[in-house]
Amino acid sequence: FARDLIWKPVQDVWAVLVEDCALDSEPPLRATNQHIPAGRLTKVEAPHTLSYEWLHDGKPAGHVHWTITSDPKLGVRAELTQSIPTELAEFRATALAAWHVHMELFFAAVHGDIRCPWPKERVEELTKHYS
Repeated sequence: FARDLIWKPVQDVWAVLVEDCALDSEPPLRATNQHIPAGRLTKVEAPHTLSYEWLHDGKPAGHVHWTITSDPKLGVRAELTQSIPTELAEFRATALAAWHVHMELFFAAVHGDIRCPWPKERVEELTKHYS
């Protein structure tokens, strides 16, 4: 997923993503969601890159990767990718739905609109769409 964040400074977007977390072994809460269990943090290059393992049945199954880029003509963009192994292909629709909602909430948060609780109905609707 990629989301244009308009003209917010990269450092401000990064601050929303990491929420002043230590970034030593676990990913920050705002970079994760309950549908994709987070594992250990694997890469941090503030304020542009954050990567971590995601878990399936308690074991690393792939990576989640956040990238925040800035272009003087195009503005700031947040990109999110998750690798899913072939043997977990049935999980793809749920993951897509969860990250779709996550990016909607992240965009709102970057603009000062913190939305709680997590919209379960929206995830269910999008899971059907992605299926």
